Amino acid sequence: RKVAMHRYGGRIVQQLLRKCEASQLRGLAEAVLQNAVELSCHTFGSYAVQHLLEFGTAEQKYSLVRTIERNMESIARSTPGGGVIVAAFSQAAAEDLVWMARAAIQDPAVFSYLAHGRFGHAVVLQALAALPKQERSRACQGLMKSLVELRASRYGRRVAAYLDAAAGR
Repeated sequence: RKVAMHRYGGRIVQQLLRKCEASQLRGLAEAVLQNAVELSCHTFGSYAVQHLLEFGTAEQKYSLVRTIERNMESIARSTPGGGVIVAAFSQAAAEDLVWMARAAIQDPAVFSYLAHGRFGHAVVLQALAALPKQERSRACQGLMKSLVELRASRYGRRVAAYLDAAAGR
């Protein structure tokens, strides 16, 4: 945990996850999985989680996606966490995308917060794309309440454009 959260140690963990066989990294992967929420919210630790999502085994990815889904609110409220959630959406199995999207929209305030963020806006767009039509419509209605703020936000503009297109404007 401490190594993954260190500026240089984190880079070593990333390289190990990228280049070594899964059998060689069982202990390291378990440590990342056990501390996934804390690492996801840490500036340097988040990269170890993203690398495990990209280079881990299918079982490790599944476990990590479930952890992110269960802790979506706390991870989403941190700046590094947005990058982890984006990585989870891009690496998750298709059937897991809907569950992660549902976790993201569960708290409208968190979903709106994500829509304004550097990484979060991509999460919002991916979540909306993954949701069934009725749930997507409800999520869009919730975001419409902050449309003025979204249009004024650097990254929120992309979500506002999606909302405008969805509303036929």
